[in-house]
Amino acid sequence: MIVKTVFNNNALLALDEDGQEMVLLGKGIAFQKKAGQTVDEERVEKKYRIDAEDLNEKFRRMFSEIPAANLILGMEILEMAEKELHTRLNRETYIGLTDHISYAIERYSKGEKIRNALLFETRKFYPDEYRTVRKALKMIQHETGIRMEDDEAGFIAMHFVNGMQQGEAMQQTMAVTKMVSDIQHIVEYHYQIKLDESSLNYMRFVTHISYFARRLLNRELSDGDDPELLAQLSTRYPQAWACVKKIDRYLRELHGIPLTQDEYIYFILHVNRVCTR
Repeated sequence: MIVKTVFNNNALLALDEDGQEMVLLGKGIAFQKKAGQTVDEERVEKKYRIDAEDLNEKFRRMFSEIPAANLILGMEILEMAEKELHTRLNRETYIGLTDHISYAIERYSKGEKIRNALLFETRKFYPDEYRTVRKALKMIQHETGIRMEDDEAGFIAMHFVNGMQQGEAMQQTMAVTKMVSDIQHIVEYHYQIKLDESSLNYMRFVTHISYFARRLLNRELSDGDDPELLAQLSTRYPQAWACVKKIDRYLRELHGIPLTQDEYIYFILHVNRVCTR
């Protein structure tokens, strides 16, 4: 195999014998390597085929920010999920899934755990994905010693759900796409900025909107009861709060459905994050 692009010392993009692009991971596999040189295949620990050229930049950014051990763990979990769910998850899933797992490992190591208000719904509507995530959590515990809770299982399960959307009705796909685009425009207009569409924060933001849009269209929204947290966030992030109120107005006018209290909380956090980093 021939080196095409070096991401970091432990990850590179290569061309195999058939000219197909593959991401290769392994300790020191890309150290002092340049495009056109031969890959030291003895150092290859994991291989991952890329289907779309436009993913290269996203992979490069991810590899520059996430530890190699977490990249390999994310790949192993994705491969396990595809076997368990008897499907092929879209390639974007690896990026979103690995980013989430790495961030969760970092959070848990600091004792920072997030409550998942949609855990009950995730278990109810996506039981196969949830059961698969329980195996993923055992893999994470084996590799890191960190035991993650059910709330985290719910978050990861939604990455699997999102990765399996290739077969959904075209009408719903178009509706979700339009809603994501409209909400992005609302955020950009409110903040008078252009979001960096190549950033991981943007990808997290779009992933949340996509999950939300599908739940809204399927009438799967739920409402928690944490007015104190919502009040705290509205005070702490007043600009994000004002922006989310515009999103709420848009949804009321277009779909006749207001944002629930939980969705207000999630949107405030995601909007603030994508617009302040």
